[in-house]
Parts: sequence; C-alpha cells; structure tokens
Amino acid sequence: MKKIFILLLVLAGCTTASIETSPRSIYINSPDDLSQCKFLGVVETKDTKNWQKDLREAASLMGATHIQSSGPNNVGFNEIVSGYAYQCK
Repeated sequence: MKKIFILLLVLAGCTTASIETSPRSIYINSPDDLSQCKFLGVVETKDTKNWQKDLREAASLMGATHIQSSGPNNVGFNEIVSGYAYQCK
C-alpha cells in the first residue's frame, strides 16, 4: 500500500512539472534582460521559412517565455536554425 502511495506521488509530480506555454506568447529576440531567467535548452528547426513558428512550438513544450536566436544565416546545405529557450517570470 505504501509503494502505491509513493508511486502516485511520483506520477503526480511528473504531470505537474511540465508547464506548457502558448507558442504565440513566446517572445523572440526580446530586448528584455534574460540574465534572471531560467535557461531551458536549445530549440532547432530545419525550416528556414517558418523558423519562428517552429521554434515557438518547440519552446512552448518546454514552458519557455523567450527565445534568443540569430535566425537563419543562409550559409550552406542542410541549414538548422537554432535558438535558446528561457523561462522568465
């Protein structure tokens, strides 16, 4: 019985730990100071035409509020656009 209770607590913690944000609410290259924000990881896409949409969607799954990216640089084959995802409160 005790093992089941602990398992339920662990599962409850996992479900509440993921906080998704709306892709449309994520700022890209905002002038805000991100030094007090939590770095969540790197987001990437190979689509240079819809890169902002793709980066926002990937970052929203991480709970990001901001993305810093240089955007597509149009140099080379198989280009990947990447950005850094942050969560600011």
